[in-house]
Amino acid sequence: MKTNGNDSNSSGRLERYQERKQRKNSRYRVGHQIPGIRKQQRRQLIKGFLPILLAFSIIALISLYFVLPYSRISAIKVQTDRQLADANIKDQIPFQAGDSLFMVKRNQSQARQYVLNHNAEVKKIDFVFTHHNQLNVKVMGYSDPEYALRDGKYYPVYPSGNISNQEVKIKNLDDVCVLSGFNQKEEIKNVLKQYKNIKQPIRNQIKELQSATTKSNPERIKIVMKDGNEVYVKTSTMAGKMAYYPSIAKTLKQKSVINMEVGAYSYPLGK
Repeated sequence: MKTNGNDSNSSGRLERYQERKQRKNSRYRVGHQIPGIRKQQRRQLIKGFLPILLAFSIIALISLYFVLPYSRISAIKVQTDRQLADANIKDQIPFQAGDSLFMVKRNQSQARQYVLNHNAEVKKIDFVFTHHNQLNVKVMGYSDPEYALRDGKYYPVYPSGNISNQEVKIKNLDDVCVLSGFNQKEEIKNVLKQYKNIKQPIRNQIKELQSATTKSNPERIKIVMKDGNEVYVKTSTMAGKMAYYPSIAKTLKQKSVINMEVGAYSYPLGK
């Protein structure tokens, strides 16, 4: 009986030992698996966190940039190639030192157009950034303008069609071409474009361009020549038609009116 009891106890201890060993081996296998699982979880966590971290970093850098003086205009200089009203132009530029560099670059096109619209003598204006945040305004003016006659006074007129509001004194009218009777900017622009396309020797003989529009011909203009002749042409055909003027003028025996609106014919001045 005792032997059976001992065998029973031994069997029980053996079973418990095997159970503990099995549980230990099970924990061992799981222990080997857990580091791999945790490593994968960490990678997924980092992968998901990186975009957020990157976004916050970019926002922080941008915010820092706009706080620094480097992001603002440090100085504004105006440079011109001729005697223009530098101070006046600078006052018209809607920027000043301390303005956001981003804002200035974004609005430079509108500022350029504003200056052009308010300064008839300005041909071109460029905004150039040096040392990153110093603004240089380079202004180019028209050279050798023609002149508009208004109420007995002369004002420079430019290829853009703009007329200056600054009256000028002309010493010798034979040295310039005068426009009169033109009121529309686009009309002046077209007249001057055709005028500039006339060959230089003929253009030098033109004294005055006068608006002579009629209901049937809204493009009609009168050209007063320095030799005393008068020419009528259409604005759109002026450059081409005036190429024939020297040969026609040679056939005239007295000062005459030459009509080249349609074809070409002439008659004595005053008739």
